[in-house]
Amino acid sequence: MTDTTNPGVGSAAGRYAELTPDREHFIRRGDKAAKLTLPMLFMQGKNPTQGGDIKDPNQSLGARGVNTLASKMAMSLLPTNTPFFKLNINTLKLKSEGNGKQETEIKKGLAVIERGVVRAVENSGDLTTTVEALKHLAVVGNVAYFIGEKGSRLYDLNKYVVVRDADGRVREAIICEDMSPASMSKEAQRLITMAATAAGKDTIERTVKVYTYVTVSDGRAKWHQEVEGHIVAGTKSDVPEEANPWMFLRFVRVDGENYGRSYVELYMGDLDSLEVLTTAVRDAAIAGSKVVWLVNPHGVTKASVIAKAENNSVKPGVATDVTVLRMDKASDLRVAENMIRSIESRLALAFMLNSEVMRDAERVTAEEVRFVAQELDDSLGGIYSILSKDFQLPYVKRRMHLMRKAGEIPKLPDTVEPAIVTGFAALGRGHDREKLMRYAMALAEIVGKESLGKYINLDELTSRLAVADGIETENLLIDPEERKAQEKAAQDTAMQQQLAPEMLKQLGGAAKGQMAGMIPPPQEGIPNGA
Repeated sequence: MTDTTNPGVGSAAGRYAELTPDREHFIRRGDKAAKLTLPMLFMQGKNPTQGGDIKDPNQSLGARGVNTLASKMAMSLLPTNTPFFKLNINTLKLKSEGNGKQETEIKKGLAVIERGVVRAVENSGDLTTTVEALKHLAVVGNVAYFIGEKGSRLYDLNKYVVVRDADGRVREAIICEDMSPASMSKEAQRLITMAATAAGKDTIERTVKVYTYVTVSDGRAKWHQEVEGHIVAGTKSDVPEEANPWMFLRFVRVDGENYGRSYVELYMGDLDSLEVLTTAVRDAAIAGSKVVWLVNPHGVTKASVIAKAENNSVKPGVATDVTVLRMDKASDLRVAENMIRSIESRLALAFMLNSEVMRDAERVTAEEVRFVAQELDDSLGGIYSILSKDFQLPYVKRRMHLMRKAGEIPKLPDTVEPAIVTGFAALGRGHDREKLMRYAMALAEIVGKESLGKYINLDELTSRLAVADGIETENLLIDPEERKAQEKAAQDTAMQQQLAPEMLKQLGGAAKGQMAGMIPPPQEGIPNGA
């Protein structure tokens, strides 16, 4: 912890060194997983782009699987044009306050805020950062995700240590990164210069270690930066825990461990076997493709003649004197190839490579595709639940905090809480919509479609369905009063059209009667009109 006797002196470096041994096992596992999938993503103790020796794997299924898995999970965690969370309200408290009738209108307003947050997420560029974070999680199992006011960034496992409590919540973390003094604040540069002078150095190192010390306790997240054993003035921050910009993510949680396990680690055996078998088959194929002519040294055919002979040329010799070196390993290689196909099939299913999972046929039905996709999503449900708790929910709260701070959305009451509606715990809009539709259809079967409006408020049903699908209904739905006026006008017009022929008939009969009264009856011996 920080030295309380001297507020300018920090101890992040010592604490970082103290916590480093607990991390080494997970770094070694991550390094092995990266070598089988994406070697440039992570390397033990080194940055692959700064002098690290990268050894390419002999198979590409691991890399393709990780890229596919990361992309699909990113689109599920942060889908575009669709809210991945919903703002829930305490309906009991709302009704107790006498606002029960306004519940739908309140939900409409919350849906507008949700769409605003989704647009902010899309414009922030965090989707790209999230894809990279998911690659680290799939391969290494751990990554630190920072969401600042100016953007987001990642820290791989080589750059931070973390301490969690028994419930898995982060209580302490330290980030260590090498930075150029020229990119740092004047106060940090002053501390670096003082340290160099005290050590008798004439020049400053090209890079120095900067430690960011993060602690979370009593509902608050606090952090500061330290350089050369001193706290940099102006770097202390203190925010509510729900607005914490630091997220230390893990893919697979194991109780009692401060770090997570990777998805690749779960299938390390298959990936390792695939690497070995692919290497063996490749080497055998290279050896088998080599052509070596053998000439009988006691025969009449000379080796120099064979070596210098051109295509289709005629040379003296005996055919039995010349043979080709053969490697009779076809049956052995067939066993290895069958094993490779079996492993590839299992890994394709694990990494959601649908093209490899679907059966090989001319026609694959849409139901088969839907079933396989649903099965794959279900298999990752537990992982979705961990990421929903550790990533999605903190991410939404942080984004909403930044938007409230910028005045883009209002401050919401304590009765409103965001809830994630994707992945394993999908209890949101899709399920709400299905429940509404099932209820309406069941009621229509009982009372008939024509009488449905007598038992259910269709305007309320329409509004709730729009909210469930995240559709903005402003200027889309006709106002009920306006619709009633239009229906009344239509009824009046229809009635007039229905009564018009009868009225004309009656008017025509009356006119004939009047005309008959105006003409005098005929007199005897005098014809009418005479």
